[in-house]
Amino acid sequence: MPPVLESDMHSREYLAEQKCKGEAYLKERDARIAEHKAAEQESLKDIQSIARSLVYPSAPNAQLTQKARGADDCSDLEYEPDAEEEAYVEEEDLRGEEEVALPKSKAMEALSNKPPNITHENWTSLVNKWSDKRNKKICQMNKENREAVRQHQKTGSMSYVSYFSKLKKDKYNNHDPSPIEFFKDTHTNSKTDSMS
Repeated sequence: MPPVLESDMHSREYLAEQKCKGEAYLKERDARIAEHKAAEQESLKDIQSIARSLVYPSAPNAQLTQKARGADDCSDLEYEPDAEEEAYVEEEDLRGEEEVALPKSKAMEALSNKPPNITHENWTSLVNKWSDKRNKKICQMNKENREAVRQHQKTGSMSYVSYFSKLKKDKYNNHDPSPIEFFKDTHTNSKTDSMS
């Protein structure tokens, strides 16, 4: 077994520490989401009970129960819904749960979908770079510049200087081609003989 370098141990420790931090963050985020959903469900149930009391103040099939036996006060009475109403309320509750979906940012989605062949540290730095406003602005500017180009060059990865010398040698018998001929040679599609 080869000896382990001290720098490797530090990087492994660092990666393990970063992984633990990431997992702790995800657990904390999930707990916050669950807490938010629970609070939302609780407020929804409160709203539904208020709505039920407004809609069914004296339903004919309502059954009243007393909290304290023998009390004659009406304030101790509470409303108990029948089975049909309970089924309707449960259906409404389920419908409300389906609609609740917390949005994720693109950066969080990218962080959670890390490719297996890249380290967590490198992946995090890439995601941070991609989500940086300055980088997004540069990418948008490059995209707009590419869209504005009307004729695309067809020389591939070869530079204009080397392509020029190749054309001069092969096609023009060691004479310089005119700028118009050179432009046509470098911007014409060989399959269709048309400008791109």
